[in-house]
Amino acid sequence: MNTAKRTYETTFIVNASLEDATIEHIITSTIEFIKNNGGVITTLDKWGRRRLAYPIQKKHNGFYVYVMYDAPATLLPQLERYFHLEENILRHLTLKMSKHALEFRKAFLQNRHERMMDIQSSASEQAASEAIQEASAIPVPQEREAPETAF
Repeated sequence: MNTAKRTYETTFIVNASLEDATIEHIITSTIEFIKNNGGVITTLDKWGRRRLAYPIQKKHNGFYVYVMYDAPATLLPQLERYFHLEENILRHLTLKMSKHALEFRKAFLQNRHERMMDIQSSASEQAASEAIQEASAIPVPQEREAPETAF
């Protein structure tokens, strides 16, 4: 039996009409299910509420969640069954990541991280420059001459 772990990505859509606490519970229980069955989560990205391209079970909005994980192939049928039994998950899709997709994903994430760092550093520089401009824009009280009085 081959117990080698492969990298998978799963995107699932939770019913968005549920309360936030319920949605969070569904996401947490799904992650725990993956972990309890031999999976190791590498990426969890909650995309949030989005409008569906077409109605699913008479729902027009869904809460999208993306998970990347390493797991044995035996997890997939169990996860498939879990998704079918969880009535608040509207749709799901699991893909095995190829070597090329993993390399692309790694490069993409590295590039995104570098861009975020650039944005943060430029934002902090811009914030510092705005603070200096605001400080210089504050009028300094000038000494006034005493008004002349006619006696």
